[in-house]
Amino acid sequence: MKKLNTIDADTLQAIAYEPISFLVDDLLPQGLHLLAGAPKIGKSWLALWLCLRVARGEPLWNFPTHSCEVLYLCLEDSFQRIQSRLFDLTEDAPPTLHFAVMAEHLHSGLVEQIEQFLQEHPATGLVVIDTLQRIRTMSNDANPYANDYRDIGVLKALADRHHIAVLLIHHLRKLGDDDPMNMISGTTGLSGATDSNFVLRKSKRRENTATLYCTGRDIAYRELSLEFSGETHIWNLLADECEQADGSHGRILALLSTLLQEEAEICAPAKVLLKKIDPAGMEGLTPNSFSHQIRKSVDALRHSGISVSFRKSNGERLICLHRADGVDDPAAAKSVPIDPVSDNRPAEENTVRAGATNSSHLGGQAEPSSDFVGLGAAGRPAILRAEARTHFTEVSVKQKKEKRITLRLTPEQYEKIRFKAETAHMSIGAYVRATALKHRVVVIDGLEEITHELKGIGRSINQLAVLSNMGRIKEIHLGEVWQILSRIYLILQKLTEQEKR
Repeated sequence: MKKLNTIDADTLQAIAYEPISFLVDDLLPQGLHLLAGAPKIGKSWLALWLCLRVARGEPLWNFPTHSCEVLYLCLEDSFQRIQSRLFDLTEDAPPTLHFAVMAEHLHSGLVEQIEQFLQEHPATGLVVIDTLQRIRTMSNDANPYANDYRDIGVLKALADRHHIAVLLIHHLRKLGDDDPMNMISGTTGLSGATDSNFVLRKSKRRENTATLYCTGRDIAYRELSLEFSGETHIWNLLADECEQADGSHGRILALLSTLLQEEAEICAPAKVLLKKIDPAGMEGLTPNSFSHQIRKSVDALRHSGISVSFRKSNGERLICLHRADGVDDPAAAKSVPIDPVSDNRPAEENTVRAGATNSSHLGGQAEPSSDFVGLGAAGRPAILRAEARTHFTEVSVKQKKEKRITLRLTPEQYEKIRFKAETAHMSIGAYVRATALKHRVVVIDGLEEITHELKGIGRSINQLAVLSNMGRIKEIHLGEVWQILSRIYLILQKLTEQEKR
């Protein structure tokens, strides 16, 4: 008998697990998922458009995607029909989207076929099977529930083993139900064994509007109101009703980023950290809920330049936050002079400074210095998902460089300078020379992502206008949106002006 592999609760709480990875933020994580709908309702159009967006890394409605290779098993179609649909959706389909119209059955080679494809295409993150029924065989099992659960379990194991998302296209039963999830064809063994279930349902067959019901272990329950365009063959988003519409997540990230602008590293209990960032209790968080949010935000914090770890000390559980672009020890910096004979400035000015000056949040302005400066990293505006970073780089001056300075650094100092030079797209020598001489050229990164965000806002406003013209909504209050967009415009204008100087 094999011994149980157990772990005690205290040890379990101390482990900082990697957060669930999403292919479509807040909607489609890694794992096994089911998309069900009535025949000819438009499931395949939705699935194909999803594949295109993920393969390109373009947003799915208002949900950002993470680009990867995609395998779409179109087992009810031909390549000719797929081609026709692709031309209806786009003129520029990416080579990272792959199709197959024939495959083995689930228990007679399908898993091996998919694993072979994954081996040949290791960047694959999404596999769509259209439809589930095409890969199943008749079973002699007298227990339909056990049969459904076993089939789904095989695909679930495949998704988990390779850390990918597998989306199964399936049908609804003909009998209606108040709960859309109860309309999924088959037993509850299907819907119960998946990580997420999506049901596309129309109130009337001839209507071009439908509701996408979304539920899962790692996503909040939401209902997406969609409208199918006969011209573009795209399901457009009309409304998003989310059960957990809570904006505190982004605010917490912004508050922690602001805190770490002042301190490069903090290690304290949740209640102490919460008191620091929210002394008035405006966010309505408890130490437990705050700690839970941080654990869920490990990946987002990492992308903001903040690493997170957890440990216990004197019986208290501590949250340790470290800013990846922390400032050098001033004493260490002063111990590394750049030959003062070559420059008439005081010796204290002739030092390599690998620190960072933090910018303010939305509406703020980065202050120029000879150091690496950024509107982003730990100080990125919370309202934008993208980063708009301002780097100091070298002014291109065509002069012969005859003088040489030998500089000794500790390994830690060298790595910090190397990282900052790499981030500024410069050689180490050019970076040190530019910062020492206070030459500056402003380079703006991330505007493409910001543009995507603004386009999404524009589409949402257009959808509101359409709904208003249709008489579905009577009033649209866009005063706050207009103020935010105006502030974004001013920030971009200032950055552009800096770039021109």
